[in-house]
Amino acid sequence: MATPRTKSPKNDPAKLLAALTSVDPKARRRAAGALGNLGDAAAVAPLAAQLTYERDLKVIEALIGAIGRFATPAAAAALVEVLRRERGRAALQWAAANALGALGEPGVGPAAACLGDGPPTAVYAARALGLSRSPSAVPPLVAIRVGVGPLALREAAVEALGSIDHDAATAALIAALGDAQPDVQHAAAKALVRQGERAAPAVAPLLRAGDELSRRAAYVFSFVKAPAEAAPDLVPLLLRRETAIHATTALAAIDGGFDLAAEALPAAGAALDGDDPGRCYAAAWTLSQLARRRPERVDDGVIAALTRGLAQPEYETRSRVAEALAALSPRGADGVIARLDDALPLARQGAAAALAQATAVDPRAAPSLARLLGDEGCAVWAAEALARIGRPAREAVVEAAARGGEAAVRARRLLALWP
Repeated sequence: MATPRTKSPKNDPAKLLAALTSVDPKARRRAAGALGNLGDAAAVAPLAAQLTYERDLKVIEALIGAIGRFATPAAAAALVEVLRRERGRAALQWAAANALGALGEPGVGPAAACLGDGPPTAVYAARALGLSRSPSAVPPLVAIRVGVGPLALREAAVEALGSIDHDAATAALIAALGDAQPDVQHAAAKALVRQGERAAPAVAPLLRAGDELSRRAAYVFSFVKAPAEAAPDLVPLLLRRETAIHATTALAAIDGGFDLAAEALPAAGAALDGDDPGRCYAAAWTLSQLARRRPERVDDGVIAALTRGLAQPEYETRSRVAEALAALSPRGADGVIARLDDALPLARQGAAAALAQATAVDPRAAPSLARLLGDEGCAVWAAEALARIGRPAREAVVEAAARGGEAAVRARRLLALWP
C-alpha cells in the first residue's frame, strides 16, 4: 500500500504561517516569499499583520513583495498603510509603491487617495498609479499636473502618465509640454518618448508651434521615429542652435517620402553663408551629421558652402564644418587644400583641421601643411594631417626642418616616423 504524500514544509500554509513569527529573520523572509508564491489570498491578512510590528528591513521588503502578489482590496489597503507609515524610509516607500502599482486596477483608488498626503508619500503614490497602467489612473494624475502643488509631485504625475498607454494620458502629456515649469516640460517630453510611436501623431503638430514647444517636439522625435509627413516641419529646426541636434537625428531616421538632399542640405548650406552665429552653428552641426550618415546625398553646392565655412569666426562652428568636410573626403579636397594658403588665419586652421580628421589626405596638400608647422594656430592639425599622408610628405617636411624654429622641431618628430 502506497504511503500518502505529505505536504512539503516549503508549501504547507500552516507551517509557513508559523514561520512568519520565527525568531530567525531569514526564516520569516523565506516564509513571506513562499506565501506570496502560493497565491492564496487568505495569506494577505497574516502578512499584513506581520508588517505592523516587523522591524527587519529585509523582511519588511519581503512582506511587501508578497502582498503585492494579490490583486485584492485587502492587499491594496495593506500597501497603502505601509506607504503612509514608512514616510522618510525611501526604500520601503519605493517597494510599497511598486507593489501597489503591480496590483493594477485594485490599487488605483487607494493610491489616488494618497495624492493629497504631500511629498514624499504622494510622489510614491503617483508612481504606483503609473505602474498600474490603468486608464482610470489618468484623471487623478491630470488633476495633480494642472494643479499648483509641489513641483516634485507634478513631475511625478507627468512621469507616471508616460507609463499609461491611453489617448487621455498622451493628451495630458502634450498639454504638459506647455507647462510654465521647464522641469515639468522636460518630464513630459521624456514621458512621451516612453509612449513611443503611439504618441507621434499628437507630437508632430507641435513642430510648427515655435519656441519651446518645437524644441520639445524635436527632442521626442530624436528618440521616437517621426511620421514622414513631419519631415518638412523638421527642416526649419535644423537651423536653430537649440534644436539642430534633435532635428538632424529625427530626419535621418525617416525613411522614404522625403528628399533630404533637396530640402535639408541646401537649406543648411545657405544658412552657413549667413551672418547669424546661431544659425551658422546649427547649419554646421546639421551638415556634419548628415555628411557622416548620408554622404552620398551631399552635392557640390553644399561642399562649396562648407569650404567657405572654414573661416567661420566661432571655433565650435568651424570645428563642425571641418568634421563635415573630413567625412566627405576626398570630395572637396581641392577647395580645402586651397584654403591652407588662405590669407585668413582661421581659414587655414579650419582647412588643416579638416584634413587632419580625414581618413586619407591627398599628398598634394603636403607643401602647404609643412609650411603651417610654424603656425601656432595650425601646427597640431598640420602635423596630424602630414602623418596621415605618410612618406609621400617627407620631402616637404625635410624642407620645413631646414627652416629652423618650432617648425623644425615638429618636422623632426615627423621625420622620425619615416626613417
